Amino acid sequence: MKVRLARSAVKDLAQIGRHTRANWGERQAVRYRELLKARFEWLTRNRALWRERRDLGSGIFACRQQSHLIVFRTRGEVLEILRVLHVRMDIRQHLHDS
Repeated sequence: MKVRLARSAVKDLAQIGRHTRANWGERQAVRYRELLKARFEWLTRNRALWRERRDLGSGIFACRQQSHLIVFRTRGEVLEILRVLHVRMDIRQHLHDS
């Protein structure tokens, strides 16, 4: 299974990187980006642990990575990362704004 980032997820990651860099430095920003990428890959190998979020829509899943929620779905053999949002954000609003 391959990982693909939706345009909105790419923007989310850029924002997370800017925020992390500004508050904790470049080294921490790189470290957190690598943790997120590792979690994306982990998801492709651990489908049995996915948690469907029917409240967000049919076929939508979510997985927490520290203070962020990775929202994703599948398209055939592609795991599509839709959003990477802070857990305090209104997930439904931001998912449907993308």
